[in-house]
Amino acid sequence: MLNMTTLQKATVGAALAAALGTGMFEAHQNFKLDKQIQTLQQEQQSLTERIRGLEEEHDKTKQQVAALRNRTQPAVQFDAAVGPSAKAANGAALPSVGLEDELDRAYAETSPGNRETALDHISKSILPSDIPRALAHLATRPGMSGVESPLFRELASKWGESDPNAAVAWANGLSDASAQRAALLGVLNGWTHVSPEAAASYAATLPAGDLQDAAVIQVIKEWSFSDARGAASWVSTFPESKLRDKAVEPIIFWGQGQCPAAIADMLDAIGSAELTEKYGATLASIWLSRDAAAARLWIGRSTLPSEVKQRLLRRADEEK
Repeated sequence: MLNMTTLQKATVGAALAAALGTGMFEAHQNFKLDKQIQTLQQEQQSLTERIRGLEEEHDKTKQQVAALRNRTQPAVQFDAAVGPSAKAANGAALPSVGLEDELDRAYAETSPGNRETALDHISKSILPSDIPRALAHLATRPGMSGVESPLFRELASKWGESDPNAAVAWANGLSDASAQRAALLGVLNGWTHVSPEAAASYAATLPAGDLQDAAVIQVIKEWSFSDARGAASWVSTFPESKLRDKAVEPIIFWGQGQCPAAIADMLDAIGSAELTEKYGATLASIWLSRDAAAARLWIGRSTLPSEVKQRLLRRADEEK
């Protein structure tokens, strides 16, 4: 009987322990759930307050828009002598009176941020008719506050777009060689935007030397960005020279994605095994992903080394 009583006690003890453990576990879980519910309620309250604030801001904005719509708008008037097409594209035009002083004040800014802001404002708001005056003034200033400044180049480019013949004549009339070079390259930059063939023809007439090389490269860089095919066609006629080899670089950079067939034609027309080996593999890789049949034909007849050809074709087969 003692053994039975002991067994019963053990059984009852185990049951009590289990019940107690279960109760403690449930109590712990309930506590965790209560905390989670409390956290969610707080988050919900915060979101509700944010939504209420956004709704209030939205209502205020609607009221402001309605007020602006009801407000009488002043009529826009243009100077009859200038006309709307000659106004600065971005906001109010920069006054012609005191233009030189405005330039000097901008460059006198000691804070780089303020200086850039002031110069950017001049570039965007100057009247086209005032650009020659601004350039003439900048040409008298040294270094980065004059002919070497981005503003000088930007304004010369704008003049090159609107009146390249007058801009070129002005640039060639500058007595300082560095100013003349900076002005001419800026003018050609803008001229190429509107008529790349004409800009290229002018660059070709310059005397052979550093200035002509720089002018040709300037035209090529701008032309190849928008029309690599046209630029490639022009450079294909160049005689063998360092200038030709340098000129193909921007064309290939922009053109191998735009028109790989035209770039291949340029390399073939130039007939330089060195240039083909230097640029051909990358060109062929891009071309294979776009027009595999045409690219394979070119690879086969090109002067690329046989091991390069095999590698290109094998990789193309693996990627099928």
